[in-house]
Parts: sequence; C-alpha cells; structure tokens
Amino acid sequence: MASRGITFFTDWTSPLPLLAVALHSLEKFYQGEIHVLYGENTPPFFIEELKQNKRIGASLFILPYEKVEWVNAVWRKCWYLKPIIHKSAPFDLNMVYDCDHVFVGDFDESIFDLVDKYELITCHHAKEKMTGRDWRRSNWRAESIRNVLKLPCENNLMYKANGGCVGSKKGTPLLDEWAENLHKFGNSGDWGLARLPDEFSLSYTLSRHDIPVCDNKWSYSPIKDLRDIHPLPPISVIHFCHSSFRLGSHFTPAMESAVQADYMGMRRLKGDYRDANPLIEEAKIPKVV
Repeated sequence: MASRGITFFTDWTSPLPLLAVALHSLEKFYQGEIHVLYGENTPPFFIEELKQNKRIGASLFILPYEKVEWVNAVWRKCWYLKPIIHKSAPFDLNMVYDCDHVFVGDFDESIFDLVDKYELITCHHAKEKMTGRDWRRSNWRAESIRNVLKLPCENNLMYKANGGCVGSKKGTPLLDEWAENLHKFGNSGDWGLARLPDEFSLSYTLSRHDIPVCDNKWSYSPIKDLRDIHPLPPISVIHFCHSSFRLGSHFTPAMESAVQADYMGMRRLKGDYRDANPLIEEAKIPKVV
C-alpha cells in the first residue's frame, strides 16, 4: 500500500510559531503520518523540539538555492523551492501545507485518493466561487501567457491555485512540468505572471491537464474579508495567508491551546518563539507566568 502523509517545510524563523500551532492542531484531528523538512537556517531550539516529538518525523533538507535570475528575495526562494520540496517529501502520496494553516476539524483523508488519481492537485475556491474580478485577472494572465510566453492558454483556464496546499504523487512528471513553468513565469518579465509565479504556474499546469481545483474544506481562505471566517463543517483547515493570523479568530484559541500544553516548548521557549516572529504578539499570545 502506498504511504501517505502530510508534510511541512521550514528554513526561516518567522514561520516557527505558526508551524508549532499548525502541528498541534493537526495532531488533534489527523491520525496519519506527519513529517517536517527543515533547512540549515532553522534555529537549534526548534530542531531539538522536533526530534523529541515522537509523533512527527523530521529530516534535514539541504536547499538547492541555484542562481536563478528572478530569485532575488527570501519569499521568491520559497516559491522557487516548492516543486523541489514536493520531490523531497517522504511519502508516496504527499499533502504539503504552508505553516500558516490551522486544523479545526476532522481531516478528510479522501484527499489522498485525489492525489493518487490526479498526481498533482491544489485545494482552494472552485471556479464557481470566483468573483468577476478574479475572472478578469485570470483572463489577463491567460493573455500574457499567449503574448509574452507564446504558450497556448485559453481564457477561463487560469483559475485560482493555492500554493499553500498542494498534493503530489511521488515520481509524477507533473512536478517537473510545474517547475519548468515556474521558471518561465518567473523570468517572463511580465509583472502579472512573475508576481506569484508558483501559484500562476501551478494553475497553468493543472489547467493543461484538466485537473480541477479540489474542495476548499482542505484549505479555506476567505474570499472577501479575512476577518469573516466561519470554518464550521465541512471546512476543517484554515489558511491564514498574508499574516491574517494577526486578526485572531480561530488562530488565537489554537495558539492558546498549544501554549497551555507547552507543545513544542511554546510555553518554556515563549521568548524564542516571540523573537522568531514578533507579529504573534498581535494575535494576543497568552502571557504565561
């Protein structure tokens, strides 16, 4: 039977408190395998906590930072690495989540069946939930793909992809295709394509193979107002993208639970976590005496 599991990646300090909260919430609602790939820049205190967690597998991932013209900032390096992270993920069927997720309900493991079927998937808002503004932007990107990259792309194909929640099957050639398109988008010189090249190239790759966007219950990002989060069933995972965890809502109680349990040292090492990402203060992290 093919192995299956959920993978996270970190190599910077700012995601660490978010990742600890994500892992704590995930353990509550998911019984399967979990793995964390960590880079050489990960602080020793966090690596030590990972190694002491018997539920979670962890391994060092040496990041292949190549000299790529468009990779000129930390966040762009993260985008460039996403297909590579999937290739290094340990399971046959992988769900790779960004660290800024919180799990709030029982995790539906049927997502792995979709990974097995399509080999590369993303979970986000379906086409019928896209706004008129989304469609216009989608078609602008399609026009740029045709005119700038000289690649075939029909209008209404560039629907939303969520780069923070992507599933892949080990060995699929779609990861190579995603990586190739990512480089093309990143080096296009077209701001509309290079602004978020990982997500736009993922959308393009999926559209070329008629792969649908999977249900947002596995990664829910509000369409209109980031403060308007109602993740009750069937939503089970919230994506607090763009640092929206600072708005509180379901992130703050999840963080409070992790701190009170001293999960991954969040109580003992509260100063280290706060130094790693001072923005967590805005989410009203509880002060432990």
